[in-house]
Amino acid sequence: MSTTKQRPRPGGPVATRRSYTPFIVLGVILVVAVGIALLASSGGDDGAEGGVDGGQLLSTAGVTATGAQLPPLPESGDDPAVGTAAPTLEGVSPAGQGTAVGFDQPTLIAFMAHWCPHCQAELPELVELAGSGDLDELDAVVVLTGTDESAPNYPPGPWVDREGWTGRVLLDDENGTAASAFGLTSYPYLVLVDGDGNIVDRNAGGLGLDGLRDFVAQVG
Repeated sequence: MSTTKQRPRPGGPVATRRSYTPFIVLGVILVVAVGIALLASSGGDDGAEGGVDGGQLLSTAGVTATGAQLPPLPESGDDPAVGTAAPTLEGVSPAGQGTAVGFDQPTLIAFMAHWCPHCQAELPELVELAGSGDLDELDAVVVLTGTDESAPNYPPGPWVDREGWTGRVLLDDENGTAASAFGLTSYPYLVLVDGDGNIVDRNAGGLGLDGLRDFVAQVG
C-alpha cells in the first residue's frame, strides 16, 4: 500500500513568515538609531583622545625642547651644567593651554611625578613658599613627568590642583622629553635658572621647606 505525501499548502508557511517582516525591519531601524544616539552623546573619539574637547584634563602631551641637552646630574661633586645655557620648553598645560618655559626672568622648574612620595611631600612645601612670597621674583613652573596611568594620584593635573598649586604647569610627553633635556636623574628634580637663561643649580630629591627656601634664594 503506497502512501502519498501531501505538500504544504501554498501560501501557508510563507504567509506566516511575511507577517514578521515589518517587525524585523522596525527592530533594525531602532538598533541603528540607538547606536547613532550613543555615538553622538559620547562626543566621538576627539573628546576621549584629545581630552580638552571632551572637557577632560590631559595627562601627557607633546613638548618641544630647544637647545643643548644638559648632562645628567652627578651624585656628588660639581655639577657640569652650572653656568651653561638651559634648554627652553614649549608645550601645554593639563587644560590644553599653550605654555612655554623661557628665561626672561629667574626661573624655578620643578619636575614632579604624581606617584613619587617625595614629590607628594615637596609640592605642598612649594605651595607654602609661594604663599609666603618666596617665589614672587621667580617664574615657577611645575613640569609633570613620569606619568603612569596605573600609579597613585593619576591623572596628575587634579593632584596638583588638590595640593593648591596655582602657578604654571607644563606636561611632559610619554618619553620624558622635557625631563631628559634637563638631565633628570630622580624625583623630585629642581632646576634653578637665572634671568640670562643659565643654570644656577640643580637638585634631585626632597630638600624640605628650609632647603627649598635656600635653594631659590640663590637668585635674587
